[in-house]
Amino acid sequence: MLKHLIPHFVGLLIGISGAMHAAHAALPVGISGPWYNPAQSGHGLSVELLADDRAVVFWYVYDSTGRPIFLYVEGQVTGQRIVGTAYAPRGMRFGVFDPSALSKPVWGQVAIDFDDCTHATLRWNAQSDEYGTGSMPIQRLASLAGISCTLPAQRLPPTGLYQGTLEYQSGNRGAWGVVDRQGKLWALESGMVPGPTFFGDRYGLVVTATPTQQTSAGVEVTTLSLANSWLRKLGRGENVGVGSWNLVNGISGRFSGSDPAGYLNLTGQHWIPAAEPGTRLLSPVTLALISGDYSALLGGQIFDLGVDISISGTGDVCFQYAVSSHCNFRGQLSLLEGDAGLIDFEMRDQDYPDSPVYRGRGWLTESGPGRRLVLVGDNGVFGLGMEAWRYTPLIP
Repeated sequence: MLKHLIPHFVGLLIGISGAMHAAHAALPVGISGPWYNPAQSGHGLSVELLADDRAVVFWYVYDSTGRPIFLYVEGQVTGQRIVGTAYAPRGMRFGVFDPSALSKPVWGQVAIDFDDCTHATLRWNAQSDEYGTGSMPIQRLASLAGISCTLPAQRLPPTGLYQGTLEYQSGNRGAWGVVDRQGKLWALESGMVPGPTFFGDRYGLVVTATPTQQTSAGVEVTTLSLANSWLRKLGRGENVGVGSWNLVNGISGRFSGSDPAGYLNLTGQHWIPAAEPGTRLLSPVTLALISGDYSALLGGQIFDLGVDISISGTGDVCFQYAVSSHCNFRGQLSLLEGDAGLIDFEMRDQDYPDSPVYRGRGWLTESGPGRRLVLVGDNGVFGLGMEAWRYTPLIP
């Protein structure tokens, strides 16, 4: 039985990263405890919520030959989800326990999406083909003594592509985005827009909106972040607006609030489910579909900067400025929700290696000119937002 296989760890908090910025968590402490799939009793997970919207997850499982292994996940709580990198530690000998012998290779990415206090979905995206990518339903096996748990099921805007209108005092502009399975909007303003100086331009705003509270008509949004979408952007706005999704009379979201810099005079936003004309979301998305070479253009005040992007068949990413001789950003793509056309990414600034890791969402669309990869995210201080194209040759 699973309960005999899951030991109770007290104080075993291994290497939790302090670099992850605070998310607006919506998971109660009572979520903590053992979880498993009743149809596959014999392997399972131990979930422990920590302070600062962090979590540690231990997955007691087996390799492809049937040998037991355990994975531990350094998790971040975002809404009703825990997501993070999974490690497969090895090297210590029993009875010796020499820390210098320990290695912690990355196994892949793991996420748990909680429907309520007793039901969730486990998703994984391993780096090795031995384990692959997949998902399964899980249930809570037992509750921790003396700790109650209340987590009502969420009503969320449907997952998929969305069309937005950004309302400025000087007029409206378009934007496009995606809503993930947690109801969070990730979006990018369309094209180049006038910059803060008479001789400059800026690229479109990055917008993220996180649902936090149920209402009779839908779900409220109390975290609205806006950012200029350079790879290393000019500023970040936290909690700069409020709003709600109406899920009764047609799906729509309306948010109010100004931009963090104050010079753009953004007064509101309106979002509806829609794809750009002639464009479709590639869903499910695979690394084979994503891999290849892309081109992007970052708008500057003096000149535009080209970026070459290379993505390998295993999801390794290199961003290289046209004026550079090395990868300015390196990262990894994973497909925890590839079946819904959603991409997760982690990216590190190679020119500023001490800066926090960028994390966010992406999606791949297809239209006449080719395929477009969109990435939207941040590192808690700066943001990332870009469109990259892989064009279809006119002559085969």
